[in-house]
Amino acid sequence: MKYFTEEFYNLSTDKEGNRIRSIQCKKYWDEFESCTDRLPKAFVKYYKQHGFHDNILEKLEVLKQRSKKKTRIDIVTQFHAGDLLYEIYYCDVVKFETSLDLEQYFEIGDYLNGEILPVNDSYLSHEFGFDNYPNKILIVFKRLKFKIIK
Repeated sequence: MKYFTEEFYNLSTDKEGNRIRSIQCKKYWDEFESCTDRLPKAFVKYYKQHGFHDNILEKLEVLKQRSKKKTRIDIVTQFHAGDLLYEIYYCDVVKFETSLDLEQYFEIGDYLNGEILPVNDSYLSHEFGFDNYPNKILIVFKRLKFKIIK
C-alpha cells in the first residue's frame, strides 16, 4: 500500500493524527482521479460513493486462457456489501500477489482498505488489505469490468 498503510491506521486520533490522515486521503484520491478515465464509469461511481471498506470477499478465481501465441490470466472477485453482491473482473493480469496468514485470520475476506492506482500508461493496480495486517492481495491488470449481481 502506498497511502493506506498499517502506520496510517495506527495514527493517533488526536489533531495531528487526523491532519496526517486527511493529507494521505487527499493524496490518494488525487492519484486515483488521474486514472478514472481508464475504469468503467459505473465502477468509479460506486467506488467514490461507497468504497469497499467493510465488504466481504466471497470469491477470488484465477482464470487462464491459452492461445497459440500466449497465455492470458484474468481474475474474478465477488464482494458482499450488506445485501449487495458485486463482481470485479480484472482482465489481462500481469501480476498477482497474495500475503495471507490463515492461522491468525478467522474471516478471509473482511476488506479493510484498498488502493486502485496507475502503474504506468497501460496498467493499473488494485491492492487491498484485510482486517489484520499483513493479509493483502495485489492485482496488476490492464482492464476492469464491474457489475452488480444483486
